[in-house]
Formats: sequence, structure tokens, C-alpha cells
Amino acid sequence: MPKELNQAQTYYKNADELAGQTTKMVSEAQATLSSLKKIKERLEIWRKNLANAPITFVSILFLIVAVVEFVISMEIYKVIIPWAPWALAAAFFLVGLQLSHWLAEKLIKSIQDIKFSEYRSNPQNDALTDEEIRERIRNEANTHFLWGIIGTFILLAIISALAYWRVKLEIEGGIREVGFGIFDAIPIVLYIFEILFGMFFITLLQMWNMKLKIRRLSKKLDTLVNKINDLTSEVIRFFNKAIEKGFDVATYPDSISDEIQTAFYREAHLSLDEPEKYLETPQKKDFTFIVKLIDSENNPLSKHIHIVTHYKERTSGTTDTNGTGQFIIHTFDEDFVQTIFIGNTANDNNMIKIDGVYPIGEDHEHIIRIS
Repeated sequence: MPKELNQAQTYYKNADELAGQTTKMVSEAQATLSSLKKIKERLEIWRKNLANAPITFVSILFLIVAVVEFVISMEIYKVIIPWAPWALAAAFFLVGLQLSHWLAEKLIKSIQDIKFSEYRSNPQNDALTDEEIRERIRNEANTHFLWGIIGTFILLAIISALAYWRVKLEIEGGIREVGFGIFDAIPIVLYIFEILFGMFFITLLQMWNMKLKIRRLSKKLDTLVNKINDLTSEVIRFFNKAIEKGFDVATYPDSISDEIQTAFYREAHLSLDEPEKYLETPQKKDFTFIVKLIDSENNPLSKHIHIVTHYKERTSGTTDTNGTGQFIIHTFDEDFVQTIFIGNTANDNNMIKIDGVYPIGEDHEHIIRIS
């Protein structure tokens, strides 16, 4: 095999291998894009449901109360666990937060609406009617509300007991003389407000988590799209190098791979700002290409034709005695015939090569004059 042709085969092989890698990366990018769209849609539904809820204001109040409670109650926590008072504070904080969320499921309609959208979007609930889903949500809300009420009383009882215990220990230790007073009840009151103001906080955290996922997935998608773009450029560069070295697209015994053809399609539809369009998997269709061959005196010519499109789809055949050939090309939308090889036989070594832009479709008949 001549050196040039051997290089051409190598370039084509490299193009084909890179095209295969690109296809795998496109699949990963499509999955990332799908996840990104779903979480964006989910966040938008949550925002609409919470549009009229004072979620930010109430959550700020919750944080303020939580900080004040932590500072005031630290002396109680030090008495109970002097080596790690923050651990007890964190435990009470998390328990109170969960109790608050359980109460919210019953008391706040916007949170119920969010739960409905979550249930409705779950394919496992497709068999359920809207009313059945709402009934399930009501039952869950009633159960959680009961848990929240009971848990709140237990938590406040524990906090009260710890506050009384701290006062008793301080009296026994000679630190104070008076018994339990109004100031000692402040942590109990703050926990009540903490539970009331914390009803939106878990929902707010969930929304922040969605925003972080959106940022992470968007960054991942941008990286993948840029890599796909670079690989696509490399595929086309290697393929064009193969042609420069003598690779014959028209007579290559095997079909040009779909991955390479897709690379040419993707380059023509490059739109990094629209990843959904850029990453879509194009579908091939059957198109009709009609050509008529005539000589310089307008006489019809019956010749063998090899046809190569811009996306490197190929077909071949012979024009009839009227010089007309009708060919079916299985390719992507917006493709066009780029090169036509004309010879006396399929294996004619002296074929005429004609380059141009020839639209495909039954409404186009291309007349080619051969001198």
C-alpha cells in the first residue's frame, strides 16, 4: 500500500476512534443536561409555590433566635456536658428544626403544595389521582403534626428540666441564692419561638441544595460541551487529513461511521450557548436527490454516479437513457450533496469530480453538463 494511502487510512481510523469517544461524551452530557433541566424545573415549581410565603424573613428571624438561644443556653449545656456543650446545643437545634418542619407540613399550605408536586412528578404515583395524592399528603401531615406536638412538649420539658437542674446545681454550689426565675425561663421561651420561626428553614435549605446542584451540573455541562466541541473539531481535522492523503470517500468499501457523520452535523449546528440543541442526537431520514446529465449539445448521458453529501453520506447508481437518476439518500436534515463523481462504470479510474452545493429533495432537479 502506498505511503500516502496508508497515512490516509491512519487518519481515518483516528477520526473514527475520536468520533466514538465523542459519542460517549455526548451521552454523558445529555444525561447531565437532563438532570439539570429536571432540577431547574423542580426549583421553579418550589419558587412558584412559595412566591407569597415570607420564607426569607421568617428564616432570618429563626437564625437570630437560634443564635440568641445558643448564647443564653450555653451555661445550661456546660453544666450537662462541660467537655462538649456545643454537641448538646447542636442536638437540640436539629431536633427542634425537625419538629418545626413536621408542624409546617400541617400548617403551611405552600409546603403542602410542594409535596403534591413532588408526589405528582414521581412516576411511581402515576396510577394515583390528584385527590388520592392529596389525601395521602393530608394523612402524612396529620401524623407528622401529632409527632411535632408531642415532640415539642417533650423537648420543652427536657429544656425546662435542664434549666431547673442548672439552678439547683448553682444553688448547691453556692453560686446563687435565689431559685428559678423569669430569666431562667428565657431558653424555654426562645425554643418555642425557634420552633415557630423554623417552619420554612428545612425547605429553604432544600432550595439552597438545589441551587448548588444546578451550579455544579451547569459547570459540568459546560466542561463536557467544550470537550465535545474540541473532539468534534479533531474528528473533522483528521477526516480532512485523510482525504488530503488520498482517502476516497466515494469508494471506501465500508460505510462512513454515523459518529463521523454526526460530527459534521454538529459542527454545522454549533451552538455552545444552546447545549440542548447542540447535544441533540440527529435522526436520519430518506431524501430524494434527482440529477440529469447532459453533454455540451444537451444530449442525455447514461453514466455511473457516486454521490457524497456534506455529512459524508454516500450513494451511487446509474442515470437512465434520458440522463436522469433518482437516488435515495439516508441522511440528516439540511444535508446537501457536496461532491459528485461521474464515470462510465462503478470502478472507472478516470471519474470526473464535481464539487458544489446541491440541495436534496424531490423539488430539486439538478442538471449537470459534461463537456
